[in-house]
Amino acid sequence: MPSATKPRTLEKERSKSQLSRTELLMTQGLNAYQNADYPKALKKFEKYLRFEADDSHVREAAAYTASRAEKWKEAAKHWLEVSKINPRRPGPIQQHVNALIRAKEFEAAEAYCMTDKLLQTPAQAGIRDSLLVRNYLAQGRLLLAQSLADQSYAHAPTPRLSLECARGFFEQKHYGVVEQWVDRIPPDSKEAAHVPMLRARLYYVQKKWEKAEEAFGVLAESSDTKQAQQARLFLARIAANKGDTTLAENRFQRVLDDTPGHEEATTFFIRAAIVDQDPETALELLKSNWTTLHPVRRVQFKARAIAMTDPDAARSIYQVELNTVRDSFALRLSHCDFLMDLGHFDIAEAEIQTCLDIAPDSIEALRLRLRFLQATNAGFESQLDHAQRMLEHDALNVTLLNTVGGLLARCGRRTDAIRHYRTAVQNVPHAAVLWRNGVYHTMMDNRLEEAETQARRAVAFLGTESAEDLANAAWIVQAANLTDDALTYVTEAVALDPNSLKAREMAVELQMVSGQYAYAWENIQQIDAMQFPRRNAKIAHAAAQCMAAFRAMAQAKTIPDSETRDDPIESRTNISPAKGLFPEQLFDAIVAIARPDPCDRHGIVHLSSNLGSGGAERQVAYVAQGLAEQPVPERPATFVINSLDPNGANDFFLPEVQRSGLKIVDLDAEREASAIRHVLVKHPHLAPVVRSLAALPAELSRTAIPFYAHLVEQRPKVVHLWQDAVNIAGGMAAVAAGVPQIVLCTRSTRPVEIRRYRRYLHSGYQSLMRYKGGVAVVNNSANGARDYEDWLGWSKDSIGVFYNGYDFKSLRGRATKADRARIRAQFQIPANASVVGGVMRFSAEKRPDLWVQTMMQAVGQNADVYGLIVGDGPMRADLIAQIEVAGLTDRVHFAGRQSPVEPWMRSMDMLFLSSVTEGLPNVLIEAQALGVPVATMNVGGAPEAMSVGVSGIALEENTPDALATQILTVLTDHKRMARMQKAAVKFVDERFDLSAMIARLKSFYTFEEPK
Repeated sequence: MPSATKPRTLEKERSKSQLSRTELLMTQGLNAYQNADYPKALKKFEKYLRFEADDSHVREAAAYTASRAEKWKEAAKHWLEVSKINPRRPGPIQQHVNALIRAKEFEAAEAYCMTDKLLQTPAQAGIRDSLLVRNYLAQGRLLLAQSLADQSYAHAPTPRLSLECARGFFEQKHYGVVEQWVDRIPPDSKEAAHVPMLRARLYYVQKKWEKAEEAFGVLAESSDTKQAQQARLFLARIAANKGDTTLAENRFQRVLDDTPGHEEATTFFIRAAIVDQDPETALELLKSNWTTLHPVRRVQFKARAIAMTDPDAARSIYQVELNTVRDSFALRLSHCDFLMDLGHFDIAEAEIQTCLDIAPDSIEALRLRLRFLQATNAGFESQLDHAQRMLEHDALNVTLLNTVGGLLARCGRRTDAIRHYRTAVQNVPHAAVLWRNGVYHTMMDNRLEEAETQARRAVAFLGTESAEDLANAAWIVQAANLTDDALTYVTEAVALDPNSLKAREMAVELQMVSGQYAYAWENIQQIDAMQFPRRNAKIAHAAAQCMAAFRAMAQAKTIPDSETRDDPIESRTNISPAKGLFPEQLFDAIVAIARPDPCDRHGIVHLSSNLGSGGAERQVAYVAQGLAEQPVPERPATFVINSLDPNGANDFFLPEVQRSGLKIVDLDAEREASAIRHVLVKHPHLAPVVRSLAALPAELSRTAIPFYAHLVEQRPKVVHLWQDAVNIAGGMAAVAAGVPQIVLCTRSTRPVEIRRYRRYLHSGYQSLMRYKGGVAVVNNSANGARDYEDWLGWSKDSIGVFYNGYDFKSLRGRATKADRARIRAQFQIPANASVVGGVMRFSAEKRPDLWVQTMMQAVGQNADVYGLIVGDGPMRADLIAQIEVAGLTDRVHFAGRQSPVEPWMRSMDMLFLSSVTEGLPNVLIEAQALGVPVATMNVGGAPEAMSVGVSGIALEENTPDALATQILTVLTDHKRMARMQKAAVKFVDERFDLSAMIARLKSFYTFEEPK
């Protein structure tokens, strides 16, 4: 008897133990779910299902939880099991397919749709087709999705199918198609009840705030309580998006009245307190709403509130929570975000990598990784690779699409960027930012007509019905440099809706760009009335610019000649908006206030925008070398560089300048160290001067302010500035600092190309010439000097000429006879063949397309001629494709960017320069120094760089075929080529020797000091 009862007792005890374990798992799972810790809840539910696999309720709970945790493969598995329990329920089947789509299991999703028995029935065919449509949309197969949807509707035009298709296209952000399907839902069908909310949300996601507000306003008065509450929530969101803080506060309070403890409304008020730097209010709100907030969000808010006063204590909050809840992925992501906000990048990097190890495809973790790369100034190529990887997971993300486009341009791939934006607006056509930046990069590629056409197409597509539409139109056409049209659009926007924050902000931006500061100030005051004190950074900066400009104007008008520029204007006059054009008036004001101060000064300071691979930067390096070898007595030289950022290839010639032994100052480091703050601590009376410089356009003030700080501290006797924008920014800083002698070095010809042109350059030069100190303007070619004189209306010879100088000994030492044979062998070019070469950047002003077309004609005319071009840039890929199509890849070769370039020039028999404009082309001089005759288009100062007809030939504009014929006529005349080789070396040695250039330059450093 005892032996018979023992097994039953053990079985009973085991059953009790199992029961208590499953109950515990269920309790833990439910608690985790209620605390929004979905990954943990899922683990508990799945453990429970190991014991109770047939529990349909828990199986469904696991499916929902996996979906909330965005663990789509697990969600698909659980929904499939749920559908097996009741195969006649379409809901779980739909959830299963949608989870497969989210998991990017597209083939599995399609196969299931085509084989599931329920979905093959006529009654469920519409659901099957709508699921297939979603599957195709998720793969980016828009045309196939549209075709299937239309076929399905033609076969069974039901309101249910229309609604499902509308929702599917909406989820994939194809908003134009959504409207078509919404229009097919009959107003008397039961599905019509969903149409007003869907239309309202459609306006909302497209940021058509006026239409969205009207539509949600109607729904907010609906008899359907749930729908009305949802509408009121959207109305609050709209107010927040428009920046109307007061209205947003009122509307979110209404949401709280509807649903006490509503998480989003509570979050809005806590976030507002943090933005307002009010940690006490934020912490009080957190305390009273702790249980209603998402566990991760409440930790995030608490840490950020405490970080305002004690960052270390704030970090410990995350550490405690992470130790308590070790497997919360969302908490880890939030911690990474917080670490980066605090600037703890080393720790953040390790934490982000941990997140990616856990979930390699997590879009949030990938986004944090991109943010880390941006914050730590990682190389643009690295950022681009990562952003493109993200795009594979989130193909229609507007922010990501824009990021990729911008990075392509920064990597020197502007043509690829333009293509990218064109594709992007096809896939996400309602995103104004993608239209705008596509237009901008097209314009910056000097394709002006194309940019204008694209801008007008964008406006036609996006419309001009609302104030927001008009503001977007202004923004887009401004990117095409159509300022007058942009101002017209934004004026209409403000008139249509004076309370549109977007229209007002766009008005400020355009009025600042066009120099209408007084009108911008009026709009800033209107913005303040709508949302003060929460100005965004752009408006705050514009307001500061305006006020500083108005102060400078008032000071210039009231200060007597006997007073110094340091006399503080604030104590003597009331400030009022000044009419007229800025920064033009501000230039005159800065110059009028300034006085040269020759006392206790020494040295020469050079300022260049960068040390990239351009011709001007090459000359900066040569000047550094020359001044090191032949210094100006008692005037040591310092070279200040606006940016040496290697990401922008701004440090190409840095090693050469470093070898000179002269002092180098990186203005990026000066900015980071807030050099101007240290100057103001020692010289507080200079604050009005700094404010005047800060009122200049951002691209000028960013250089002028740190450079002014350097000049105040170092007190040089001479400032030498290189190129137009630097001339104006550095010139105003030098004037404000009282530097007695200023040299403005212009390059090439007047700035007409879109990348060089700035409206303010002309007036900037005119103002600088009115400075009471010594100012000399120089150019590196006689042609360039005369062109600038004509542009500025100055008399002939008012601009001095100093030709570029070169260290020919070092230049020739970088190339050998062996290089010629080695490089030709690399491209399988016969030793006795003639090679026409090119060295250039592949951008529009250099016309590499003309070079390629001319070479195609030349190699076609003569079987012994080959082409070899060195360089890189946005047009390179297109030109390589042309050569491939023509079948000439064995005759015309692309070597890419090369350094040093001299061995490559040595491999050429003639160098051809195809530019549309030039100053004094370095590449012509360097080629001749190596004994390579040159052919160049007869533009700008190019003829001055050679002895025309003796060391090279100047070509007039003609067809590629005619240009090829002229080049071949000289190239095949071997006796003439031999004479030209010798003449080339002799010519450049006589005209462009480095010591001659330095001697000429020194003459510009010896002005008569002002009395």
